[in-house]
Order: sequence, then structure tokens, then C-alpha cells
Amino acid sequence: WKPEVVLQQISAEELSKAKKLSRAAMYMHHITAPWKQRFIKEAAKRAGLSGICVFGKPGRILVEGPLELVSRYAARIKSWPWKRCDLQGPWTVDGDRAFHGFREIKKADFKKEVAAAGLSEQLKGI
Repeated sequence: WKPEVVLQQISAEELSKAKKLSRAAMYMHHITAPWKQRFIKEAAKRAGLSGICVFGKPGRILVEGPLELVSRYAARIKSWPWKRCDLQGPWTVDGDRAFHGFREIKKADFKKEVAAAGLSEQLKGI
């Protein structure tokens, strides 16, 4: 997955929309496979996406960045074999990013991080 190629393949008019800030949230029954964990972190960082993820049971990903990259990142992850994988978004966002960088956090810290970013209402049920 090469994010720089994704942005090169879209037309100029689509590019402005594609670069609009967006977010997506994913809930998985579990994220325990080392190759999945590695891709989730490395691909987000390589694409310049920011957000948080929780590995284990349950697994969660909250990612933000340019709409086209967030859409393709989420679609790629959703396409893998999962016991359960719910995708919320991507949705466009006015304003700035809520997170700096992409990092793994503990399950117990997920709701605190979401609340601190002001996203509790948007992410009810995730």
C-alpha cells in the first residue's frame, strides 16, 4: 500500500476533496495477529495519518487524515478476515487534527483519549 501513489492517481479536482481532513473509526472483535498490528501502525505512519489504536480484545482504530487516504486505509483493513469489523466513517471534519502522530494505547485509555479529543459524541458505541 503506497499512499503517495494513491494521491498521484486522482485528478486535480478530486485532489482538493481528497485532501480534506476526515476521520474513520473501526471496531474489531480482536486485533491479535502480529502482521495486522504491524500493518495498522506502519501504514498509518507512512501515509501521514494520525490517530490511536488498541490491540487485543476488543480492537479499535481511530484514524484521521486526508479523505482519500483514510478511505483506502480503512477499506484495506476492513477487507481482511475478521470475526467482526465495524467501520464508522470516514466523515469529513472542519478544523484541525485531534491527534498528533499514530500510536497504540491501552484499552483502558481509549475513552479518555476520545473524550480529550472532543470526539465522544461522534464515536458513541465504538
